[in-house]
Amino acid sequence: MSNYSKIDTIGDANMVVALASCHQGQMKEGVDHGWVALTGEPQLRHATFVDFRDVRKFQAPVRGSVLMGRNMNVAMAQASKACGTEEAPPACLCLGGDHTISIGTIMATRKVRPTTRVIWIDAHPDINCPESSLSGNCHGMPVAHVMNLVDGFRIDNHVQPHEFCYIGIRDIDDAEQVRIDEFEKKGMLVFRADDINRRGMKSVLEEIDAKWGKAGATEFDFPIHISLDIDSMDPQFTPATGTPVDGGIHPEHVKQLLRWANGRAHTGLCHLDVVELNPYLATAHEAAKTVSYTQDVMRAYLNTHRMLPAQQPTGLMTMSQDLVHADPEGVSSPMLSAIGSAGPTPTHGPNINRARMASDMEMPEGQKKGRVSPVQW
Repeated sequence: MSNYSKIDTIGDANMVVALASCHQGQMKEGVDHGWVALTGEPQLRHATFVDFRDVRKFQAPVRGSVLMGRNMNVAMAQASKACGTEEAPPACLCLGGDHTISIGTIMATRKVRPTTRVIWIDAHPDINCPESSLSGNCHGMPVAHVMNLVDGFRIDNHVQPHEFCYIGIRDIDDAEQVRIDEFEKKGMLVFRADDINRRGMKSVLEEIDAKWGKAGATEFDFPIHISLDIDSMDPQFTPATGTPVDGGIHPEHVKQLLRWANGRAHTGLCHLDVVELNPYLATAHEAAKTVSYTQDVMRAYLNTHRMLPAQQPTGLMTMSQDLVHADPEGVSSPMLSAIGSAGPTPTHGPNINRARMASDMEMPEGQKKGRVSPVQW
């Protein structure tokens, strides 16, 4: 391995974790420290790490993201070799950082498995080009980059509209809406936040099953790459982020999707980016609440991932069983029916007021204030 690579000690788990201190894709410092709050999960102790904590790597944020993706590809090969699974690439988890980093992560995972499909969970579509962007910020352009819409930037295996799904978008520029309308005609799936809050995530996942899957199948024939911007969730849950937008989805919606994706991805190969956590853009309590909900969402991914050993947290306060298992009975989709319950989910987090959080989960503040329409599970 080259002395110039940014790969940390090779672990014995079939997972690569990239730490990405990128804040240059937008104007608010602090997002480059978001990953610090998310690295304490036990499954990560044995992962292979790609170390892009040096913010200087992202002085040109798109170039830095691409460079990180190259290092991730080397790390994936090393991790597979260490685990004796050369024919089965590892899962990738990238902790940011702003959303620019997903350019490199998607390039990396699709280089290894070119059929990998993308689920983009975000309040914003991030499909602006430099000439259409109103802010000029790169974190609003990663989808345009991975779909080869940006002049002078080309990916050999770029993402096609039928390989892409939006979840939770609600703050859309006019130029972005034009592109989305065009790509929906070509097979792009689009589920806005109000659709999800009205229909419930279960119904949305059944529709994705019907459109992406094969009749009677219990898994897709392609891996899945999920790019999660925490601003997809309503600001009552994740206020510590750079561009919060009211009317977001519930953390339980995200957890449902992550468990489903782990069960549906071909051979269990499901990747995840977690981005735009900025603890400096909120009060101490709001930052702690944001970290706690984001950790909880990450656990839903890690604890149900088929390529990782199961973890059974002990001694932790858990949410009510009614909420954790709030999915309605009688699911018609064979894909959804094949996925078992992940069990109770811990709700601990640094400095979090557990009693207040439990109250929030039972009746979200936004519903009390009329900000969020009643949520369907």
